[in-house]
Amino acid sequence: TMPEHIAQGNMPILPRQITDIAQPGSMYFSEIHLPVSDLLLQQFYDWATRIRDRKVLPRTARYYVKLVREYAGVLNLKKIEREKVFSNLTPKLRSWIKDALLCYGKFLDDLYDFDEPFYYDYVSKKLRIVKRYRWQGTPEAPSVEEVVALLKAAMKVSPKCFVFLSTKAFSGLRTEHLKLVVFASFICLGELKVCYQPIWDQKETNKLKFVAVLPYEIVAFAVEHEIPKPTYKKYDMYIDFMKARELAKVNITVHDLRSFANTYLLAHGLQRFEVNFILGRLTPGIDIKHYIDMIHEELAKAWARKYRKAVEPLLRRLGLVRNANLNVLKKPGSNNAGLYAFLS
Repeated sequence: TMPEHIAQGNMPILPRQITDIAQPGSMYFSEIHLPVSDLLLQQFYDWATRIRDRKVLPRTARYYVKLVREYAGVLNLKKIEREKVFSNLTPKLRSWIKDALLCYGKFLDDLYDFDEPFYYDYVSKKLRIVKRYRWQGTPEAPSVEEVVALLKAAMKVSPKCFVFLSTKAFSGLRTEHLKLVVFASFICLGELKVCYQPIWDQKETNKLKFVAVLPYEIVAFAVEHEIPKPTYKKYDMYIDFMKARELAKVNITVHDLRSFANTYLLAHGLQRFEVNFILGRLTPGIDIKHYIDMIHEELAKAWARKYRKAVEPLLRRLGLVRNANLNVLKKPGSNNAGLYAFLS
């Protein structure tokens, strides 16, 4: 567990006049404590946003301050204990912590006017291989209640926000892949009420990239509200997502919805290779090519049937099963006219 104390350091006894103070092999590195206090952190924030040569955004600086406050004390632990702490953190978080502490080290060197890097070298030595530690943690996916609350809040924010987040939650695709999805191109597996869309590589049109899979209620909602794609302007998506998250009072990131889709589908009976297929993890190859060629055959219907059975309780909690109207997709004169003609 993370130590609650933060090492305060002792600046008066710092051997700042010694010529080899900046050498990583110096005997003093075993005795140094990274000084942390509210005043220093406030000065660090000002330095990072206003004085530093490579200034950072205020939002990034605030995150750096938070990480320094929480993890500066870990540097004082023994190597085996320090490794244990960082091994339970995700590689991405470890990278942020290292960047924050190195930046803080530069700040201290400037603050105390050292001729050569001292605290920067100290942090660098302590965290030299922090990114290589094998992650021992367990990924945490949002609960069903949190995702339902988020999607209901998104519906209050805007239909576009709801379509974006629900597509993310039900397909599990990365946001960069969602940009290639077009609702007018979905094909519906009739009685199974599951829609799919093969996405082809734009550079190599004969190469399948991945397949988007959604319950037809989500596609119907998008078509009814004349929303052509699940994504829109990046800044607007971020603002809408933050509004929905604040309204739902949940601490979820957009990427957490991909983790939710993975965990939820596995927990509801789908096999690992089927979940990988739906989430777009499998690379294009012979198996996928044959899988898509057989999309109307019993093999494909088997996973589509299981997918529908898994997501239907979630759709009911959102009130979409009762409200879904497939006729919306077949309005004469609409952009989607004839998209599901084979169902009639």
